[in-house]
Amino acid sequence: MTAKIRRPLSPARYLFLMFLAAVLAGSFLLYLPVSRNEGFNLSFLDALFTAVSAVCVTGLTTVDIHQVFSPFGWTVIALLIMIGGMGVAGLIVSTALFLGFRVGLSQRIIVQASYNIGSLKGTLTVLKTVVLSSAAFQLLGAAFYYRTFRALMGPLDAVGYSLFHAISAFNNAGFDLMGSFSSISQFSDDGLYIMITSVLIIAGGLGFFVIADTIRSGFSWKHMTMHSKMVYCFTLLLLVVGAFLFLVPGDISVPDALFLSVTARTAGFSTLDIGTLRPFAVLILMTLMFIGASPGSTGGGVKTTTLLTILLSLNPLKRTREVVLFSRSIDEQSVQKAYQVLALGLFTVVGSTGVLLAAEQNMTASVSPEGFSPFSLLFESVSAFATVGLSTGVTPYLSGISKGVLMLSMFIGRVGPITIASTILRKESKIGYIRERVFIG
Repeated sequence: MTAKIRRPLSPARYLFLMFLAAVLAGSFLLYLPVSRNEGFNLSFLDALFTAVSAVCVTGLTTVDIHQVFSPFGWTVIALLIMIGGMGVAGLIVSTALFLGFRVGLSQRIIVQASYNIGSLKGTLTVLKTVVLSSAAFQLLGAAFYYRTFRALMGPLDAVGYSLFHAISAFNNAGFDLMGSFSSISQFSDDGLYIMITSVLIIAGGLGFFVIADTIRSGFSWKHMTMHSKMVYCFTLLLLVVGAFLFLVPGDISVPDALFLSVTARTAGFSTLDIGTLRPFAVLILMTLMFIGASPGSTGGGVKTTTLLTILLSLNPLKRTREVVLFSRSIDEQSVQKAYQVLALGLFTVVGSTGVLLAAEQNMTASVSPEGFSPFSLLFESVSAFATVGLSTGVTPYLSGISKGVLMLSMFIGRVGPITIASTILRKESKIGYIRERVFIG
């Protein structure tokens, strides 16, 4: 009898298990008494929810982070955010490089999958850029934040608060230590604070490949790859159009509209109460959240290049079957993957919203006399999948089932719908089948 040969885990399954391990370790650390302030109780479900939200760099919370958690708990959350933003695989491999260990082909393949790099060429270069750029942006952000927090507290506390918020902003996490679920609304009139936060959010959302490519090209537009050009152009377009649309109702100031357009790109910070926005503004916000940041970044969503590729493929004026931009053709496999990502994203949001509607149908006066509105539950679902963290204020009042669904949505949104699907589904059979025509549309 021959022994069965075990096949090595695929990169997708490695990533899945690494993120899951980080979530479980983080939840147990946050559940420890040392992570909580005296007099506050924390259920394991809420500790798990916080860990998932931190590792998935989302920012949705069921408890007040400032009141419930101790400085040790804040440190754990900050570390989980860094792990989630940089990627577990990237953190492990970069640590191995720092310690002088050799990085083999299998580790490079996992890094390639983690950062969505097109080929194995230059994976370690991208990884080094990830480490250096992350450290640079977060330390510089903390240095600029220090002035704001030093005016409110002692020097040691100011350093801690500055580092935490810089880590949260660059990694598009949306966690804050200001308390009362107020986010950073108290700094809405601090122009420097808002500007630094916006820069950190945008930098983290561009994607590490774009940052590496920008440095490699010497900041020359001509020598950048088509991917980087797509990211820069579509990011700028979404920021400008988003801000303009937020101004349409006439009840939002220009600075708030600009920041709302920035933070909707999976950051989760807010300078105003999201629950008070008009339905039109909330709809625009959900659209921007669902699109999200760019591939290989700290943000979520279906990604900018996904939507731009689909829009280009639907262009009725194109003369050929090829999808062309910047005198380059997007390969057919990328176009097909874009549609798959969009379909899986829509399926996740619709499915999670359906479960939330069923689970919360009997919810009454805990939040409002009429209970949860379907619109608010849809918003929470989009925010969870896109790993944004913005909320209409209903998350702390959700049932255990709904919290579980949001955790799953956050996990899918951070790890990636295709990675999750590849982890669950078996490897595709090589057997060919008879093809038949199917009428579409």
